[in-house]
Order: sequence, then C-alpha cells, then structure tokens
Amino acid sequence: MTLERFVVEAAGCLKPSADSLTDAMDFLDDDYDEGIVEDTTAARLHDDDSVDTAAVKPKKVNAFRKRQREELTYLRSKVREMETDLERLQDKHAKFASDLTPWKILATQLRAEKDRAVQDNAAWRAALQDQIEFGNALHAILKKRPRLSMIPTLGDAQWKMLNLPASPVARRDTAATIVDQQYRLLPSVLVSTGLMQQTTNVTSCIPKSWHDDLLVVEAAACRYYEGSDFQLWAQMFWMVLTGELHLAAASPTLVLERFGEDMMYMDTPCRIVDLDGQCRDVVKRYMEPAREIFIFRSILHDEHVPLTKEFIANEMARIVVEPVDDLGGCSVKYFNKCTPPTLQPGVTSPDVAVVEKVIDGLIRHSSHILRHFEDVMNGLIPPSAPTEA
Repeated sequence: MTLERFVVEAAGCLKPSADSLTDAMDFLDDDYDEGIVEDTTAARLHDDDSVDTAAVKPKKVNAFRKRQREELTYLRSKVREMETDLERLQDKHAKFASDLTPWKILATQLRAEKDRAVQDNAAWRAALQDQIEFGNALHAILKKRPRLSMIPTLGDAQWKMLNLPASPVARRDTAATIVDQQYRLLPSVLVSTGLMQQTTNVTSCIPKSWHDDLLVVEAAACRYYEGSDFQLWAQMFWMVLTGELHLAAASPTLVLERFGEDMMYMDTPCRIVDLDGQCRDVVKRYMEPAREIFIFRSILHDEHVPLTKEFIANEMARIVVEPVDDLGGCSVKYFNKCTPPTLQPGVTSPDVAVVEKVIDGLIRHSSHILRHFEDVMNGLIPPSAPTEA
C-alpha cells in the first residue's frame, strides 16, 4: 500500500456521520438552553437551530400576576353586579314613593309610632318590675323589725372599731389601716355590684338585711364621660374634696386633718328625717397606672376631736375613675353602703315607728347621695348622653 492511498482511507474513516453531527448539535442546544456554553465556536455553528428551538418553547407565565388579573376581573364583575342591583332598587324605591297615597303614608307613620310605644312599654315594665322588687325587699326587712345599732365598745384593734386615737402617729397609722382594708376589698365589691365591666350609665339603690337583721342600703352608679381624661377628672374631684375647687353642688365639708398628700379626715353634716347627725370620713386617694380610686370610711370614735351628735353616720364609699376607650372617654363608678345612723352610748333607742321613719329616711338619704354625686360630677365635666340600665 502506497502512502497516498493510506492517507485517503484514513481520512475516510475519520469523516463524521450525519447522525452523530445531529446528536452533537442537540447536545449543544441543550447546554445553551441551560445557560452553560462550553464551546463558543460550536454555539455559533448551531445558532439557527437555537433560534428555532426558542421559538417553539412556550413562554413562561408569572403566576402571581395572573392571579392578580383574575382577582381584578372578578372584582370588576362584582362591582358591575352591585351597581346593577343598586340601580334596580333605586328605581323600585322611586316607583314605590311615587305610588304612595296619603293612607299609605299615614299607615307608615302609625307603624313607627306603634314600634316606639312597644319599646317604651317594655322600658316602663322593666322599671316597674324593679320598683316591685325594691318594695318586696323593703317589706321583708321591715317585717323583721330592724333596730338601730349601738356604737361598739373599743377593743385592741382600734381600726376595726373605727376609732382614731389621740396620738398623731397612731391616728395616721389607724386611718391608713382603715382605708387600706376597704381598698383590698374593692375587687369583690365591683364584682358583687356588677360594676366591674360596666361602662354605660346605670343607677341602683337596694335595701338589704345584714347581720342581726340590721338594715343596709347599697347604692351604686356608673357614669360615662366622653372625651374626658380620667386623670384630669380625678384631680378635679380631689380638689373639690379638699376645698381647693368650690362648686355650688358640693356639700359643705370641713377638712379636720391631713395625713399626707393623698389622705385626709373630713366632717360633713348629715340629716336624716328630723335627726341631726355627723359624718366623719377618712378619705384616701389611690393612684394606679390605669385608674384612680377614692375610698371613704366613716369614723365612729375620735379621742382627739370627739363626735358630739347623737346620731353618727356609718357608711363607706368607693369611687373608681378609669379610661374606657382610646378616644379619651372615662367612666366613673360609685358605690355606697350605709346603715341607719349609729347611736351614741347612753342614747335610748327609739320605738319601731321612729325606726321605720329613719329607715325610710336612710333610703332617701342614699338616693340624695347619688343625686349629689352626679351633680358634683356634672359640675366638673358634662356627661355624655345617658344610657340608663
């Protein structure tokens, strides 16, 4: 074999076939589609095939934008549907209004008046039922012939006997112990009276029988004040109590002694039926982050400034001022519990008829306290429209 023939046959053996060339082109096309280009020369040779492949490959769809377009299309259809319904209702109403006769107009007015009358009757019926329950409770108490209580004798725990000793230090400590005890009982009192979650206007005055058939009258009220900061309201109320702010509706009180910036001892005249009495109260202001509390507790003995009247008021009161909403509104919750006036030692207990008058006067006294409380509040900040419950 000559050298020339060997070269020709070798060249024929190395000539690539069409199938192998096509496979190589497909392989390069796949690599290009995946972003991997290893041989730029081969990529240029098969550029036309790559363009054809890209034209056949479907375009990728953005699912998020497609979903947005579908939602917008749905909302547009709903808006058109609602506009159509509104136009139909307006046409129907206009046709109905044009067809109204004087008799139909009168019938509509009478129906509205009837609905209002039914609501008024329900409200009056509920109020009458409350009065009936009040009368039944009072009758049950009077059948037991309640008596007036005597001032208890003193023991070791002077704060339990509501006694203020003569020593200045002991007086301050005893006064603080008396009101702190009432402050600790506040949660249970709010729950039992229903004032814990109360935010709308409500008023109640209920007589009850206590230990040894002793009459107790519980009065409660809640008032809502729109756009009133609770801290401002509490400060104004404290200024009224201390005499720094004078209101015509406020009762004449005399501050006998101050035990600090937030506690004082005051004297208020008290009159029940035709009987003159005294009301000596220790008052303390508790300032919490989300509310302010005022505690009142009567004093039955005073060794330094003795009580001189035959009848001594025995009552306690709590006032809670707290915010209601984010718009600056606040609620003022008031609770008062009192017994018939306590007799001084040596005073003869009156007969049953007088006791009954005293009891009736006590209920009137509690109602007067509620009205007076509300007058003082209205003198500070006018309340919102009441929703009496």
